[in-house]
Amino acid sequence: MKFLAVICTILLLLFGTVPIVGNDVLVVGEDYPSISSALGNAKDGDTILILQGIYYENLIVDKKVKIVGLGKVIVDGNFSGTVIEVTKGGVCIENIEIRNSGGGRKDALLKLKGCGNRISNCTFYNSRRGMVIEGNCNVIQNCSFGGIGIGISLLGNRNNLSCIICRNCGIGVYIAGSKENRLEKLSFLFNGISVLIERGANNSIKNFTIIYGNENQGGIFLDKACFNKIEKGTICCNGFGVRLYKAEKNLLKHLNISMNKEGIDLLESRFNRIEWCNFYKNNLEIYAKRSFMDSILFSNFIKGKSFGILAKRSIINAMLNYWLDAKNLPLISFIFSFPRYPKPFSIECKNLFFKTIRLEEVKACFEIGKDTDKDGCSDEWEERWGYDKDHWDDHYHLDPDGDGLNNVQECFAEKWGANPFRKDIFVEIDRTDDSYRLGSYVEKIKRIFSKRNISIHIDEGELGGGEVIGEENNLSYPRIIDLYWDHFLHNDIRNPRKGIFRYVIFCSAKPANHGGFCYVGWNKVDAFIISYKYYMDLIPSNFSIHTIATVFLHELGHTLGLFYHTFEGIDNYSCRDMLPGVWKYRNYKSCMNYEYAWFILNYSDGSHGKGDFNDWSNLDLSYFKRENFWMGTWLIEKSTKE
Repeated sequence: MKFLAVICTILLLLFGTVPIVGNDVLVVGEDYPSISSALGNAKDGDTILILQGIYYENLIVDKKVKIVGLGKVIVDGNFSGTVIEVTKGGVCIENIEIRNSGGGRKDALLKLKGCGNRISNCTFYNSRRGMVIEGNCNVIQNCSFGGIGIGISLLGNRNNLSCIICRNCGIGVYIAGSKENRLEKLSFLFNGISVLIERGANNSIKNFTIIYGNENQGGIFLDKACFNKIEKGTICCNGFGVRLYKAEKNLLKHLNISMNKEGIDLLESRFNRIEWCNFYKNNLEIYAKRSFMDSILFSNFIKGKSFGILAKRSIINAMLNYWLDAKNLPLISFIFSFPRYPKPFSIECKNLFFKTIRLEEVKACFEIGKDTDKDGCSDEWEERWGYDKDHWDDHYHLDPDGDGLNNVQECFAEKWGANPFRKDIFVEIDRTDDSYRLGSYVEKIKRIFSKRNISIHIDEGELGGGEVIGEENNLSYPRIIDLYWDHFLHNDIRNPRKGIFRYVIFCSAKPANHGGFCYVGWNKVDAFIISYKYYMDLIPSNFSIHTIATVFLHELGHTLGLFYHTFEGIDNYSCRDMLPGVWKYRNYKSCMNYEYAWFILNYSDGSHGKGDFNDWSNLDLSYFKRENFWMGTWLIEKSTKE
């Protein structure tokens, strides 16, 4: 005791204060009415127990405390600001659901600014940002993320994530320039991009499952990243299994890559190693463009839809692989594929982790007139369309014309021309330059849809949207998501245009180094982006507004449910450059066919003979509101049983 008194005296003389270390237990819902009041009275080392309930609070945790939820505890940000911000290290948060942050750029469900924090058994949903980890050496385990623009943003180094679930996120995990993070036992379902590593190095992703991603995006993207390890995982039913852009010296090992549009995409990459992988029934197993000395070794290529490896202006080492049949062999020169291995390799990829979560829908705020029966539609609208204004109807679930808009949305969108008994499609087009417009092609597109008894409403500034958002030089995937939130949702998570309009950006920059694609801005495939400059550079002699209009119709088709898994002639890489798909699908006269994508301004009606497909009969106008991007769930059921 004398020694402790001496130490306290010295601290008092030096700093004017003595640190108080506590180990008290504070109970919210019994001793304290709110979590913030308990935090205000807590000391370093205390434990805060939260009794079951919903707490509408925004919290700043600036003390080294342990916060534990007892039963079902929900912390709701009430759509404002960051819900929980941890500014100190050594904080533990357990068994809490965190939801409904604000929609601003700096808003998130949980921000970790300190180091050495531990978050476990928590659920995060409905936000622009889920968890933002700025500090180092944090541990995140047994957490679920759903309905979030970017689920986890890793900005710090040496963090450990395990047993993580991401569902219906624009980006599941975003590693932004950070190093030495460890991710293990991960489940990704219905995301735009499951994992994006941008300029990160020495990160490890192991023991994971990625299924049913957006068919224009998909699995794991490495953007200018190096020395990362991706091991022991299954990547199935995505646009791209793994995409490497200007990535160097990464290792992909023990992966099952199956039924994706592309298994692995190598773009301007160098010295990456792909070893001991199974490629099965991908449309294109590996596509390489301007890549140098990437190695694909000891892997099995089985039942591919087209080529094992399609390389353009690349030098690839693909020796000692097993090729099941001749059509899976590499195509185009500069691929060293001999000697070949005579029998399949035995590859262990079974250490998989798969779980899923249920999403909770955010109800938009609709401003309507007098509503006597409180059913969501105004009296005037109900009388106009044959409903009884004094009788409650379940308008949130009524959709008499089957266009994906319920009656509440039809009522709200009536000012823009919506009709509850006629199919409507609404599209908002924002642009980086005011000259980027469809112009006279708006009426042409309207006539095309009108022939199919569909009214398409294109907003280039006439229906409350259609902004000029200013020039953008760097359109990375996270930046594209920011534009979606800033200019479509206007930072409002309850914006009523969400679920009515599809969102489009016309830009000059090349988005994520491509000409355009549909993407998940928040939780659904309801947006796409198109680069004017990309097509100007690609086809300078043939470029016109007609080109942009056909690409617009192509990407719009994706938000209407037309993908490769719908029909193999859609987005098929073998349908150009005189490859076999050109002949197989030559009768598929549709803008969804790469062979005709810049020329035909229409979808096919299936009347052109063998190899054709009826796009119009397979349009799903409600697709842009689906949580499930894919029509089947057999793989989910199978994985859950295993």
